[in-house]
Amino acid sequence: MWLGSWRGSLLTRYGAYTRLVGVVIVLLGALLGPLLAQPAIAPTEFNPIVAENRLPGSDHWRLGRPGFAIADDVNGQIKGYGSQTSVNRGGNLVLHVSVSPPQSYTIDVFRIGWYAGHGGRLIQHIGPLPGTKQASCPREGATGLIACNWTPSITLQVPRFWASGIYTAMLTNSQNFQSYVPFVVRDDQASADLLYKQPVNTYQAYNNYPDDRQVGKSLYEHNSYGAITLAGTARAVKVSFDRPYAGNGAGQFFEWEYFLVRWLERNGYDVAYTTDVDFHTDPNSLKRFKGVVFAGHDEYWSKQMFDAAASARDAGVNLAFFGADAGDWQARYEASSSGASNRVLVCYRDAALDPEPDAALKTVWWRNPPLNRPPQALVGVQLRYVLSTNAPLIVTHTDSWAYTNTGFRDGDAVPGIVGYEVDSSMPDFLLPESLDNSYTLLSASPVTDQFGLSGVSNSSLYRAHGGGWVFATGTMSWSWALDPERNYDPRLAQLGANILDRFVTGEPPTGATQPSPTPYLQSVLADRPLGYWPLDDRRQPLARDLSANHRTGIVLGGIGPAAVGSHSDGSGGVALPSLPPVGDFTIDGWTRLEDPNWNSDVSYDNTLYGASEHVRLLVRPGAPTNINTSGYFGVWLDKTEYALQPLHDGVDDTGQWVYWAMVRRGGTLTVYRNGGQVAQRTDLPAGALANISGSIFAQGDTLRFRGMLSDVAVYGSALSVDDIRQRWIIGRPLHPAISAGASSGDHRPGGAQQDQQVVGE
Repeated sequence: MWLGSWRGSLLTRYGAYTRLVGVVIVLLGALLGPLLAQPAIAPTEFNPIVAENRLPGSDHWRLGRPGFAIADDVNGQIKGYGSQTSVNRGGNLVLHVSVSPPQSYTIDVFRIGWYAGHGGRLIQHIGPLPGTKQASCPREGATGLIACNWTPSITLQVPRFWASGIYTAMLTNSQNFQSYVPFVVRDDQASADLLYKQPVNTYQAYNNYPDDRQVGKSLYEHNSYGAITLAGTARAVKVSFDRPYAGNGAGQFFEWEYFLVRWLERNGYDVAYTTDVDFHTDPNSLKRFKGVVFAGHDEYWSKQMFDAAASARDAGVNLAFFGADAGDWQARYEASSSGASNRVLVCYRDAALDPEPDAALKTVWWRNPPLNRPPQALVGVQLRYVLSTNAPLIVTHTDSWAYTNTGFRDGDAVPGIVGYEVDSSMPDFLLPESLDNSYTLLSASPVTDQFGLSGVSNSSLYRAHGGGWVFATGTMSWSWALDPERNYDPRLAQLGANILDRFVTGEPPTGATQPSPTPYLQSVLADRPLGYWPLDDRRQPLARDLSANHRTGIVLGGIGPAAVGSHSDGSGGVALPSLPPVGDFTIDGWTRLEDPNWNSDVSYDNTLYGASEHVRLLVRPGAPTNINTSGYFGVWLDKTEYALQPLHDGVDDTGQWVYWAMVRRGGTLTVYRNGGQVAQRTDLPAGALANISGSIFAQGDTLRFRGMLSDVAVYGSALSVDDIRQRWIIGRPLHPAISAGASSGDHRPGGAQQDQQVVGE
């Protein structure tokens, strides 16, 4: 309801006073600006974010301060929600508040930002106001929809001078119980550089208000209770914005986004704010900005949202996904029972359950039929793992401009940043179409999910054909590294600044990155490999791929990718991602055997499809018997075994780097050692396809190895004899011969000089 005339008059005078003070402070800020700390980029002529953050901050927005308690959903001491997720400057927002037992309460409106580290600023104090206990929220049995439809308590008039941003109305009853009502203040005429989108759809999807373990429902089984719905479980298929968020009332903002907002405003980015609902209703709004920041847990998108993001990217707008799980599920909006538009979020999560006749609007995973629009084709990566414990973020491809001035080297780790939901680049789904083959994975972090499944999480970067860049952190916790209150890492903060500064200026950052490619790397890349793993950094358990396909592998055993065989039986290896089936192919690499008592198979075992098809070659000599023992070069193609003659028996190459290559051209398979042909078979089926996938040095009874591996590459073509000989000549100075059992500082073709340690020493 509207405030009484005396209260409205007071608020009007308060607003006029605040406007006057704000203008004075803004003018002073403009005059004193050169004397203050500079942001990451130069502010525009008038940057409202810079001006706003020069105003005095306050810590009183934080719940749980001494003398105060956080309201809960069971007792409902004080709870509320807004009539909209956002309001334009100069507009009105209706607040619906319930107080139990009835008592007076106050409202303190805070804007969240940097404010010299305080994190918020008190914008307006209202009250005390008379509070009432609102009616219980009706429940719809079939869909599980819970919509409160509470009586309006107060209309908040938002002055035009309030800066766009994330706001929260902190409700406090006379017994000092508190909760939040979050909302965004938009500026629909903003000419800011960046647009920040708050993922309120995901807040609502997980919201199980009232979280009383009896009737509360979300779109998920794990926190839904009460009657079974048409989903066949307690979960809802529709959730309403006309109810408070469970818990403290703020949704997921303070878990995944708060630190990002502080960092954006601390660094003076000219940013305006919006929400999912506004994105849906005004999809062209994205094209007014140089870049769009998709924050936190951004899981539920309508078709209009997905189309708008793709259209903005194709029009040259830069996109940054500072979170994970973006655009994973399609959702729809429906009006409330009172007719208010976009107040119900619909997601059946099953095409058969969803009554929507239009297949393009079915509320299922975007990657699955009938939608078949994998998020990674837009974002760069997509959801793959849910972790119980956060893992380190492992950086890779640090020669990218994104890593300028960070000091990162491939394999460096940032603890605790990968989680709770994380993305991967998934080759079985459509990848982005990038300009100039620019798609790059900026991290490759080994993870083990809550079900014990191991894999790799990735960050990604690519330039779209429209000219805009698309960056994705691939982890929900990435923003924690931006702020001293959490897991601050200045290197990741610099990476984030490099990304957004380029969004704003259009220019790459200047400074130091990794060394230029070596001649060996240039030679390999010139032949367009399906994958090239230099294995030049044993510090982290990853095998980065320097080819344009970025198929990162994982170390199965050993200290690192270049030193394998740490198990008691000498076994170890590197697991590779899927490679496409090929006809003609080449596999080459360098191997240094450190213990002649172990077999020395270099095996590309197709573990993804079973052991029925694999390519396998032997580096060390032995007696020829069959493909399951050492002694010869061999290959399996289309479930048929083909053996090749053994290598020169009696040659002891222990402690020596050996360059080997296997080349298949039609029905001929040729094996080379140190640039010279050593074996050939000419009766292979010319049309057979080979699956070269799975692992190098797979662990097993017959696939054991103790030594070192370097510069493995797979090509979807047959290299010539001259190519093989030239590769050996270029690589030989980089792989010096040493005595058996010694360690050395080997100059790796794919990267900088490393101190290598032999496994088993």
